[in-house]
Amino acid sequence: MRLLLSLFSAVLLCGTLSAQATLLQDIRTGSLSSSPTRFFEYNDKVLFRATTDSLGTELFITDGTADGTSVLKHINDSTSVSGGSSNPDNFHLFNGRVYFQATDGIHGAELWSTDGTTAGTQLVYDLNTGSATGGVLDPITYNDRLYFTAIDTFTNAELFLLNDAGDSTILAAEIVPGLSGGQPLSKIVHNDTLYFAALDGTPGFRPPTHLWKSDGTEAGTMQVTNQVEPILSPNGFTSHNGLLYFSAATEFFGQELHVYDGDSVRRISDLRAAESNGAPGNITSFGGKLVFSANSDSLGTELYVSNGTPDGHQLIDINLTPNTNGIGTRNSRPNAFVIIPGLAGADQLAFVAEDSVANQYHFLTFNDAGEPVVESILDRYGVSVTRGNDMINTGSCLYFGGENDEFGIEMWKLSLIGNSVPERVTDINAGEANASPNELARAGNFIVFEATDSLGRELWSLPADVAGYSFADAAAAPLSSGDTLDFGLVLEGEVANGLITLTSTGTGPTAAVVTNAEALDGTFALTLPAGLDSIAPAAMRNLAVSFSPASGGDFLDSMTVSVYGANGPEELTFYLKGSAEALVGALEASANEVVLTGSETVDFGEVLNFQDSTIAVVLNNTGNGPLMYVPSLSVGDQFTADDLDATQIEAGGFDTIFVTFAPESVTAYEDTLVLALTLNAEITDELVIPLTGNAVVNSINDFGIRTLRAFPNPTTDVLRIELAAPLSGATVRVFDVNGRRMSESRWPEGVSISDVSLGNLPAGMYTIDVQGRNGRVLLEVVKR
Repeated sequence: MRLLLSLFSAVLLCGTLSAQATLLQDIRTGSLSSSPTRFFEYNDKVLFRATTDSLGTELFITDGTADGTSVLKHINDSTSVSGGSSNPDNFHLFNGRVYFQATDGIHGAELWSTDGTTAGTQLVYDLNTGSATGGVLDPITYNDRLYFTAIDTFTNAELFLLNDAGDSTILAAEIVPGLSGGQPLSKIVHNDTLYFAALDGTPGFRPPTHLWKSDGTEAGTMQVTNQVEPILSPNGFTSHNGLLYFSAATEFFGQELHVYDGDSVRRISDLRAAESNGAPGNITSFGGKLVFSANSDSLGTELYVSNGTPDGHQLIDINLTPNTNGIGTRNSRPNAFVIIPGLAGADQLAFVAEDSVANQYHFLTFNDAGEPVVESILDRYGVSVTRGNDMINTGSCLYFGGENDEFGIEMWKLSLIGNSVPERVTDINAGEANASPNELARAGNFIVFEATDSLGRELWSLPADVAGYSFADAAAAPLSSGDTLDFGLVLEGEVANGLITLTSTGTGPTAAVVTNAEALDGTFALTLPAGLDSIAPAAMRNLAVSFSPASGGDFLDSMTVSVYGANGPEELTFYLKGSAEALVGALEASANEVVLTGSETVDFGEVLNFQDSTIAVVLNNTGNGPLMYVPSLSVGDQFTADDLDATQIEAGGFDTIFVTFAPESVTAYEDTLVLALTLNAEITDELVIPLTGNAVVNSINDFGIRTLRAFPNPTTDVLRIELAAPLSGATVRVFDVNGRRMSESRWPEGVSISDVSLGNLPAGMYTIDVQGRNGRVLLEVVKR
């Protein structure tokens, strides 16, 4: 029963897989192949050439659907020239148009361009006039100009460029004058200079090429002659760490690795002794190293990792199978190098090589110590996929051709997210027959490719898992790299929360990592959600960001997110901004409804000695933070306070200090109430409140006669008495504390003010009795 279920599952799986891939068109009807090739991605479509019985080999375009697939233009309708084929080739994108070589039956193979429409597909210029071929070889963009190798009526294979108007060409440099031609090829832009291999005019059968450089002008085009050993046939140019690396031969050495530092050329390898060829190929800058395939004396063609110096080459022997002669091991022949970018720089290099098990994909990475690590697809995933070829990356997924024990060469998919393993996604040519998908290219969310079934080699399409993403803030406003998440104004010590929402918008999953989450300075903090490493289409992940300032001021930080997009990992930076208002207490003191700023005096007025008067000093905290005050009295004798302990007042709160004036002798008094203030951790202040009071004797008791004032009291001689009204027939008597009468006199008739002399009395306390017909008044006075 288990066997039957397995067989049923396999059949069901095959049916599902077959339904995924679509034959877009049987371009050449029947079993004959249209052989679509030269696939070139352009504006979410793919240009290619294919062959039909009626049109020959012409220019086609597809958006990955059957309805969106058609011949773009029948360029050559003359069956007598090139069999009616235009043979479009050497596509290159420049200034929004695709330039290529084609023949229209009237002119030879010349420079054409297209904007993806039939009307916009046209001949640019007839370099080699008439039916002769001008050709467009090795096009490259340099200094915002289009350069290429071509032939015109007067030169043979020289360096040309497109004019500014885009309707003609200019001879940039005639490297070898006359009809011989310099044949500049293998062009590369390095350090703002154009480098290439070209002939130098040396006669002979198949003379070697040499290293040249150019600034795009005739005068600025020259051969690089400063060489330790004259080099021949340079190729495989690669820019790495500011230097130009390539393979070349010399008179006494075969093809080896060379470097040009802008001053001179020198050989840096002798992988096979003397004139034997190390033949470094697939030279790739990866992970800060140079990676290439090359021959060795006994281990065959293997993988090398180099630091770019003569002693820095490390051979990695992938195929450990011994040679039949017992000497060394077999070739692994590494090829088809593809750099697979990973999140936060976790890149890997995929390549095809034959190991002791099979010809299969391998992956090169570097461990924490910087040492190279190579794993086969079988070793890493436990899945056998052999004869791998033509890998394409859709952002977070890899698609490639391969076979296993049950099926021929079909399309496979490997997701770079989670714990995915390779899975076969097509069975175009059923069973063990090979579909051999090749020339994989992206058309929007489709992969288009050529493959073989019973109708021959035709154009196919496969819906692809393409990564996509969008970011938004808590208000659902879109966020782009460079945008700012502004938390506004926050009080010191409070927390403001924000949100960044990541949505997976592609047809396949995405994933993200915040590369500097731990580097945020603490004022901004990030809480990462679970599942950020695998986000299904349409799913969302919320990244919580908080702003918690510990002090006042303006704050700015940034977070960097690496996320899978349609073309691989993309790095976005979001700025985090917030302002904090420092928590500062602010004291407003008042007494008797008068605000005290330090210049106002709290005046207790006149207070009877041996009695007291109390005034409330109210302290209000009008700030946004707590304050601490420590009160003190400068003298602290006649003036006292109910509490002189340190006290904290919260924002918006208040406290009261009750200050009492209790004089013990008759005089004027002064003191100061000092409030030492701590408004926050950084700000201190002080409020000084002057206190005054006047002590007077409890000296006046009115019994019918109203006394306004008696002064000075104490006195040393004369006491002046002021009454409210004049007296008539009044007597003034002075008594000591024992009640003895010390003197007696008459109050002047009809006056309200009179002086009483005490000068002849000893110091002490006395009572003065003023008595008349209207009543009497008793005065207590101190004689000094």
